[in-house]
Amino acid sequence: MAGWDLHGYYVQRIRNYTGKPIDVEVRRTLPGHIVFRSALRAKNHTFQTVEFRSAVQAGKSVDLRCEIVSHEGTNKKQDNVTIVETADNTSGG
Repeated sequence: MAGWDLHGYYVQRIRNYTGKPIDVEVRRTLPGHIVFRSALRAKNHTFQTVEFRSAVQAGKSVDLRCEIVSHEGTNKKQDNVTIVETADNTSGG
């Protein structure tokens, strides 16, 4: 096998225990040739760091979901993150 892709699915759960709504900012460094798929309206902070924001209502929680595809072997062409926006995939609780 010369080239392959690794797929990972992640959920970041944020709980707001306060009595006021909060805004959160999450930054993830993803080394390698990565495709970041999510509905989180993410943007590149640096060439290997993804940044996204979310609001969490008072006393609630939110699940922030994404898929990360890592190109390996001959599929790896560059060391940066490409962001692909998908359908809504967050859920509140």
